[in-house]
Amino acid sequence: MYIIYCLLIWVFVYTLPSLAFFPQLITSPRTAFAVPILSVGVIYFLASLFIGVGVLTTPVATATALVLAVVALLRLKRTIEQGAFTWSSQDAFIYIFHAILLFPYFIKLGTHAFERGDEIYSWNFWAIQHYFLEPIDFSHTGAPYPQLFPKILAFCYHIVGDLELQLPVRATLVIFPFAMLTAIAMAYRQRMAAHLGTYLVLLLYVLAFVGLEQFFDDGYADPVMSGCLLVSVALFWQSQQKPVFHINPLMLALWSVLCAITAAHAKQPALLWVLFSLPVLLIFTVKEQSKKPYYFLAMLLIAGGLWWVLGEGREFHHNRGVLWLSTANRDLISQLWFSINKYFIHQPFLFLLFLTAWISCKTDKTLRNMVIVFMIPSMLCWFLFGAYHLRLGQHLIAFAFFVIAASGYALPAKITSWEGWQRFWNWLAQRQKQCFLGIVFVSVVMGGLLFVQGAWVEKGRISLYSGGRLSLQRYFGKDSDFIYATVYSDPSALLWVPSRYIYGLFYKHTQLTTPDYPRYETYNKAALIDELKRKNPDYVFTVNENVIDGPGSAVLSEVIGQCPSAFEKIAYAPNRFSFVTYKINKTQLQNDPCLNDLVQTIGFKESQQNIALSQ
Repeated sequence: MYIIYCLLIWVFVYTLPSLAFFPQLITSPRTAFAVPILSVGVIYFLASLFIGVGVLTTPVATATALVLAVVALLRLKRTIEQGAFTWSSQDAFIYIFHAILLFPYFIKLGTHAFERGDEIYSWNFWAIQHYFLEPIDFSHTGAPYPQLFPKILAFCYHIVGDLELQLPVRATLVIFPFAMLTAIAMAYRQRMAAHLGTYLVLLLYVLAFVGLEQFFDDGYADPVMSGCLLVSVALFWQSQQKPVFHINPLMLALWSVLCAITAAHAKQPALLWVLFSLPVLLIFTVKEQSKKPYYFLAMLLIAGGLWWVLGEGREFHHNRGVLWLSTANRDLISQLWFSINKYFIHQPFLFLLFLTAWISCKTDKTLRNMVIVFMIPSMLCWFLFGAYHLRLGQHLIAFAFFVIAASGYALPAKITSWEGWQRFWNWLAQRQKQCFLGIVFVSVVMGGLLFVQGAWVEKGRISLYSGGRLSLQRYFGKDSDFIYATVYSDPSALLWVPSRYIYGLFYKHTQLTTPDYPRYETYNKAALIDELKRKNPDYVFTVNENVIDGPGSAVLSEVIGQCPSAFEKIAYAPNRFSFVTYKINKTQLQNDPCLNDLVQTIGFKESQQNIALSQ
């Protein structure tokens, strides 16, 4: 059934929706990579509509998927009858090769639930809220984020029919790096024809040495945005090449615009491409005599970006947490130097990639324009506002990869005429088949080993259909079975949680409450005891400083240390973030002399704002 769930999502979410509108996408290998991205755009638009009117339910999602499937199949039948396909055996091999190359990431994605950082308290958390048609809670992030990814996840959950089926839903996210890599590979093939050996070398360099592959198994929106953005880039670049196949350049530009809008609604870094770079390219660099359609596309593009910026994302720039992580109070010059030192000096492979992209783009006017109006300003934005992690620059790594591939390694003659380069080039030409087959073999073996490790060794043969149970195993260790049976499976239990991680893990499975920091002028031990007596929770938690939200956990530890009789420690096995679970003796909580003495001795004072509200 696991594979069937994956196929259902792959077919009804990532393939047929776009073919219902644009069946000609599948007729050429140079556009087929856009099928999943445009499908995501269709599903996102429909899911947003259904959520807006409050009707996104499993029957509605299923009926929508079936209608789109019927329309797509009817239109595909007509397209096949017209016989406009331009696929060759080598084109098919490139797609199959990338599918096998990404097999280990499919396995890794599909043997882990949404259980890491932002997956817990943002992306999958919001997906669950969309699933239940609840208002979106941005309190854990401090600012709004684009909702394409959570809405797609929510739609997938409706298709498979159960929120616990996180693993099949997560496994199919491999489609985004697949679309991105095949778009890059087809650009290289268009330039270099049969010589794919050097593409393979560049691919391995970018994945292994630069480190792009580390993001392929993330359940974050960043790989989604990167895939959508690179497909948009590839389609625009193709629209500016000499016509070599049957699809109209204007249609390619339209698809590029739609993919760009999809990218912008996945994650904020794509907004630069949507609101500035691509409109500039459409208006000022397109060679067509009739530019009116391209002006319309530029306006459509800007409207699509502003739809989110002026709508649900209108306060996205107030994300102080991200800005602090990136800048840490450094001034502009200091921040730029910090980023250059971090990503260019200490990561020379990354610097070499960007340098090669800059050199290579000079022989292709379209590539050069894209580097000037997108890569350079986007890199500046990354260095200023997102330098705390390489993850926020993965779209630029992929873009540089595309520029080099699409240029056909347009390096200076001093390098390409070097005897060593020529020998390497000739050796690759003779051995490229063996190299590809070797990578296929390694990929399949690694996929098998990762499955054994993920499903058997790490998870102890826990069912792959129980996403919540798998998430608990990561954070509660040997106590996870006990927590699952006694806490997670009790919908009436009230949990007092001082960490967004715990909040996301138990959301919609139990009742949840968080520390009332705004209620008190100082959140001390007396304030905590007052809160616990008011709320009367069944369980409370302490966590380590890496995942705390405020002083609640530390204050609770102090209270338990002084007055332990009301708190029974029920789960404390060694785990990643030192989660300790306590069961509350409610009678003792209300009447414990030790707790009452602490309140009398220390005292607490409610904030003036709370007093005003109560009056």
